Amino acid sequence: MSLTDTFPDIVKDEPNLYEDEDSQEVIAQQLEKGRNVGTLVTSRAAARDGADVTWYGTYTAVAEKDGL
Repeated sequence: MSLTDTFPDIVKDEPNLYEDEDSQEVIAQQLEKGRNVGTLVTSRAAARDGADVTWYGTYTAVAEKDGL
């Protein structure tokens, strides 16, 4: 029996196990630093777009790009 055997027939794809490096980093920061997952994901996307991200607590991050 595999993991997907427990899913209804409408689920065709394998479930996301979040084993990739980016997902593991988000999970580690949430567990170790108590950071909010939504804020983590948003701030990581901003950083990928070239923004500088500064954290102020566990739920607040400010992303600045080109002085904006």
